Amino acid sequence: MGRPDIHFTWDKLLVKAFIEEFFFRFLLLEALLRIIPRRMKLGPISLANVFVSSCFCVMHMFTQSFFWAAMTFFPSLLFGFAWERYKSIFSVTLIHFSYNFFLFYSIFK
Repeated sequence: MGRPDIHFTWDKLLVKAFIEEFFFRFLLLEALLRIIPRRMKLGPISLANVFVSSCFCVMHMFTQSFFWAAMTFFPSLLFGFAWERYKSIFSVTLIHFSYNFFLFYSIFK
């Protein structure tokens, strides 16, 4: 399993979270929500969110081990759920940043 491969200061974690949320939630998830009917859900999670979270996971495979990349899928579902509910780039960025900050600086310090 090992540790995730991270070398970020907290301010870079915030910028990274914003960039990822802007692309994956604001652009990609919003586009898919216009194409895929909202009634297509797995419980409270939209099919569009599952697809975007899968893409988010695959994107992390370029920089992380398979295990850590795969582990991004579940938090990504939460980020997508928050996006669909609040439609706020600030909110999802803050949630994403908080998750990364806690993971990287509390568990792996």
